[in-house]
Amino acid sequence: MILSHQHKFIFFCNPKTGSTSVETALEPYQEGHEFNHGLRQFYEGDLSQKLFPNKHLPPAILKAWLPETIWNDYYKFVFVRNPWDWFVSEWKYHFKPGKVSPSQLIRNPYALARQYKNYPKMKSLNSKKVFEVEDIDFLFNHLQRNFPVFPNAQGLFQSHYVCDVNGRQIVDYVAKFETIQDDFEKIKQNLKLDISLPHLNKTKHSSFQSYFTQKSRRRVAELWANDIERFEYSFD
Repeated sequence: MILSHQHKFIFFCNPKTGSTSVETALEPYQEGHEFNHGLRQFYEGDLSQKLFPNKHLPPAILKAWLPETIWNDYYKFVFVRNPWDWFVSEWKYHFKPGKVSPSQLIRNPYALARQYKNYPKMKSLNSKKVFEVEDIDFLFNHLQRNFPVFPNAQGLFQSHYVCDVNGRQIVDYVAKFETIQDDFEKIKQNLKLDISLPHLNKTKHSSFQSYFTQKSRRRVAELWANDIERFEYSFD
């Protein structure tokens, strides 16, 4: 998330929608570092589970923290992405074989052993070329369990970065990943910013349509129906 008091805007980082590139472009205007830390929740007696990962603060939570005048006066925007394409990018991101840095190895010598143990499974998941219905459910449950965004959320949805807990849109502009350059131009002109957009943290994969069977395509449509309808996306 990027919050600028000088230019009066708030950018919300919806994961896997080009948010790293937009965040990098807007970083010189960041004045909201104190909000860019994931919030933890109690889960069966411990604090290990996050409601949302670092930098991916949802607007409903920030709205509760900010003075009403700031929230109302600042221009709030976010990017969204075709849910089937978003699914592929999320899968490739979450199930890629990990790397252990020297500093991590010093802090946790078991990290390398754990990585070695998990490597075959992660490699197999990451290399999938076609998703079955079971894969759709697997990622949905993984995201629901590890990144619920709101307490007791029924899953991870892009609309969490657009709406409040009652489903009402609370951001001013919903831009789209598919037209990221054009939409970013509109945003920066509106805010009178002289910046360019880099392309960072890109997840490489084939055309998203090629990853789905008829059944798995329909399963995504069932589980993420709200995002598909709200943002007016189709498989084609």
